[in-house]
Amino acid sequence: MKKTIAIILAAVLTFGIVTVAYANAGGKITDIVEAITDKDYTDIEVHPGKVYELPLTANMFEWSEGTGKSNEAVTKSQISKGNITVKATYNKSKSADVIKEISIEHNKSFSVTGGDKTSYVKVEFVDGYDSSNEFKFEFTVYLYRNGNRAKDSAVKFSGTFCNETMTIEEDEDYVDLSEGVMVEPMGYIRSIECYLGEGLYIRTKMYEDKSYYGTVEKGIRSVDAEIADAYPEIDTIYTLSTNITSGTVFFELDDEYYVYNADGKYVGTTKDELKYSKKYYLASEKIDLSSSSSSRDDDDDGDDVPVADEDDVPNQNYSYGSGNTNINDNPNTGVKAMVNLAALIGLAAVTVLGVVARKKR
Repeated sequence: MKKTIAIILAAVLTFGIVTVAYANAGGKITDIVEAITDKDYTDIEVHPGKVYELPLTANMFEWSEGTGKSNEAVTKSQISKGNITVKATYNKSKSADVIKEISIEHNKSFSVTGGDKTSYVKVEFVDGYDSSNEFKFEFTVYLYRNGNRAKDSAVKFSGTFCNETMTIEEDEDYVDLSEGVMVEPMGYIRSIECYLGEGLYIRTKMYEDKSYYGTVEKGIRSVDAEIADAYPEIDTIYTLSTNITSGTVFFELDDEYYVYNADGKYVGTTKDELKYSKKYYLASEKIDLSSSSSSRDDDDDGDDVPVADEDDVPNQNYSYGSGNTNINDNPNTGVKAMVNLAALIGLAAVTVLGVVARKKR
């Protein structure tokens, strides 16, 4: 009797786990039949850092087990098994320069179902723009299945990319430019502190009827690799992207570093006010950077990408998208792990059988 019970228990456990694994897999996507979204993304104005999230729902696809419901969430596993990816084609010259990433993401804590997590297409614009001009862009996002583009999935993006502009009074003494905002003074400002980000400030003057922008990139870029390798004492490099051309610069950092300007000249420490430069090298020890043939001004920066006319396209000081936007990876669905677990439970049940049988003998 005990042997019979053990056999039944092993069968039930193994079948139950395999059934759960199969149920989690759900139906398989066999085709793409609808657009990613029915919202209109043409003639829009976009500022740096803008992100659009477009939920993927079951009605966009055909399924191996019947057509999905109109607003059911689509899971990471179903996207992976259906081999669904996303790409964009760029219909206007250099539109890829304003795109940081286009990808399929998962497990967002909201969806059109009212709470269930779902997969979605993310369209993310670059974080910064070194220009006071508007840039016209146009591109189309498509879903792909098994590497084949689904024309019915197309959603078009078009409009202007520009910095957000705000006006400031002539008695203003501080402004934060780090989020890509552009400021226009209402009058002449004799002295104003401009925060560019990463603990770096410029104290400068501003004039009426002129727009000002500025951000800073902290880190060692490809154009800085040679000098960074030659001087391991260099902790990091600050590269300014701004149309502010004069003033003094100061840092607010926890640690103190020796500072060298774009020409490699020692200018002080991060505790001092420093003369304006387009680039700063921060070193943990004093070094003879000015004698290095690797020292240069920032005219050569651009991450090895040609810099276009500012009036036409964004400056390449930022790490803009390459135009070959990310294709969604196909991660492990977890079904294999469930099946392996079922096999282990089955093995344990067989071991129990053996013990019962030996006791009976």
